[in-house]
Amino acid sequence: MMLGTKNERIHDLIGRLTTAIQEARNVGLDNTAWLLEVAILDLKTIAFAISDEDLRQFTEAVADRLEIPKLPPH
Repeated sequence: MMLGTKNERIHDLIGRLTTAIQEARNVGLDNTAWLLEVAILDLKTIAFAISDEDLRQFTEAVADRLEIPKLPPH
């Protein structure tokens, strides 16, 4: 059993997933690499206590900067 705080375990998992992303890319599994990147983003929102609303505002700001059309609210 792995010891450490929840954040330490999350950061360890992020490190392992980062390695897995590179391995996936090396064998041409780009969609898998993308999914692992999404998993890392999810873990970072937990580790750094980023709310869904904060994440939404950030992605909208990036979309505005890059002129990406926004999706209507659901």
